[in-house]
Amino acid sequence: MNAYNMLTRKIARGSAVASFFLLAGVLCTTADAQPSDARIKKDLKITKGKTIRFTSKGSKRWENLKYVWVRDAEIIRPANIPEFPDVKVLVWGTIVYDITHGKYSYSKFRVGYNSYLGIPNPTTEDVKAFLEKNGTKKLVGSWRYNNIVSDVSYKIAEDPKWEWHTPKSVSFNVIATYDILSSVAKAVESVEQVFRVRLYADKIKEPWINMLSSDK
Repeated sequence: MNAYNMLTRKIARGSAVASFFLLAGVLCTTADAQPSDARIKKDLKITKGKTIRFTSKGSKRWENLKYVWVRDAEIIRPANIPEFPDVKVLVWGTIVYDITHGKYSYSKFRVGYNSYLGIPNPTTEDVKAFLEKNGTKKLVGSWRYNNIVSDVSYKIAEDPKWEWHTPKSVSFNVIATYDILSSVAKAVESVEQVFRVRLYADKIKEPWINMLSSDK
């Protein structure tokens, strides 16, 4: 083989190797190009009147026999409730992108929960009246109620952690104090217990008709 042919083959091999690494670099760049904040806002149609706050950095997962890229976020938007025109709704969920051949395509926003912001909270008088009407048994539970040996006093916690699940249902913390017979020590103990109370109404701005209570 003459020198000219050897030189030609070396150049051809060098060009092929260079092309391979160039292509690999492009593919790697594509695979690493995770959705930016700006792209996510565009895909979710975060326009005027809406805001978004990302609560995670995003990660790649295997779901439903395919790879997806997910990122958690909170979206705040107008609630569009005629009774409360200024109220907004906070929607927490997960943004999902399908990954196909290194490319990311928007799939959906998977809602985790809603919370309404700006609805007037019940007054202390309203809450006490409702609790008194329903009795302390529903607040503290049957077992505690059967073992309590004193009156039960209660109040809304200084930090109630109000949460409106819907315009007809709200949760908050109540602190109850009472004396209870201990099943272990066979003695009376004074207890201060925090309960998470959730009220329900049939219609917006209508009286409360039901409640659930769980201890914290």
